[in-house]
Amino acid sequence: MYICVQCAIQTKKKKKKKKKKKNIFF
Repeated sequence: MYICVQCAIQTKKKKKKKKKKKNIFF
């Protein structure tokens, strides 16, 4: 679960294009 959080932080630093894909994980 914490991996998802780290992924979200990295995604935020990067573009917000992958945020939609990460939303499915949450």
